[in-house]
Amino acid sequence: MPSVNPSFMKDLKSMDRKLDCIWNPDNKKFIITYERAMGGCVPIATLAGIENGEFRQPNQKDLEFIKSGDLSNDSIKNKLNKVASYMENVREEQKRKAKQEIKAMTKDSKIQLQQAAVRVAGGKGNSAFRRIAKD
Repeated sequence: MPSVNPSFMKDLKSMDRKLDCIWNPDNKKFIITYERAMGGCVPIATLAGIENGEFRQPNQKDLEFIKSGDLSNDSIKNKLNKVASYMENVREEQKRKAKQEIKAMTKDSKIQLQQAAVRVAGGKGNSAFRRIAKD
């Protein structure tokens, strides 16, 4: 059973004394737990361990991941700015996808659009295919 790097544990405990790191033999990964006032410890994150046959100790990157999930690290203004920025990016992506889809539909229905334009201009809107003339 692997033990956790002592420097990682020191940094983890400096974030919050109620945090702990244990080895889970079932999934062969380290689990970060949080000790509640009532009800014991609850798992809050699954970290490094054995992945693709290679063992990795938890490190600073994992601490940053845990910090990112702590809602008390950011001010309300920063959180709202992040949400607003994310939603703006989502809307821009939706607009871009809609433009691409309209462009793709236009390419697919080129003949139908030509026929509609001819009809609007007062023509019959016959097919663009070559016709056999009657003698």
